[in-house]
Amino acid sequence: MRQTAARLGVPFHPLTPEALPHFLCARTQPALLVSAHNSYLFPREVVAHPPLTLLNFHNAYLPDYHGRNAPTWEIYRGETYGGATWHIIAADVDTGAIAFQKRVPITSDMTALELLMATARTSVRLFRQHIDEILAGMYSRRRITAPGRLYLSREVPNDGWLDPTWSMAKAYAFLRALDYGGLPILPPPKLRLGEEVYEIEDYQIGGCPIGGGICIIPSRARMADQLSSAA
Repeated sequence: MRQTAARLGVPFHPLTPEALPHFLCARTQPALLVSAHNSYLFPREVVAHPPLTLLNFHNAYLPDYHGRNAPTWEIYRGETYGGATWHIIAADVDTGAIAFQKRVPITSDMTALELLMATARTSVRLFRQHIDEILAGMYSRRRITAPGRLYLSREVPNDGWLDPTWSMAKAYAFLRALDYGGLPILPPPKLRLGEEVYEIEDYQIGGCPIGGGICIIPSRARMADQLSSAA
């Protein structure tokens, strides 16, 4: 980040989370703060500081799915679209007025990582499309009057367990919902077979070895006790 700022001739100020509120609240001239893929929660005194306009990217079509890991919950619940939303930061998470947003289709085989990247690309296009309005502060702001359920970072669909009694469609949605391509965003899905617990590292759709038809085949799974002993 420091090298990129130097290349672009932009001042770079490395700040700790503790120092950031003091730095921002010391601003006396109008300033725009852009937050994207940022897990930092701005304190109320920063949000309320008059010279600041705080614009945040959220990877869902607000007011639905505010909070963390929206792609996971959208895929798990069978939504047909996600979204990219630029909104004003408010004291409560993802509840500020909406500035710009666009839906992102969710395809039948899309993983959480693929949806995450699709929303990120859409957010960049939206920002570039409206950059003049953003810098001038001349854009409409639509209030969120009924925010949906807040999803927390510690929450995982079905507590991370693949239920062997699910339909193939639901099980496949569950696996895709937790699939961030190996990024440490959510723990790998777990499956209990008899007395053994497995963590599924990869999977594929293929012909069932028993009984015919189509089924989900874990292509890489390790026993949970082997993982803990290896650690």
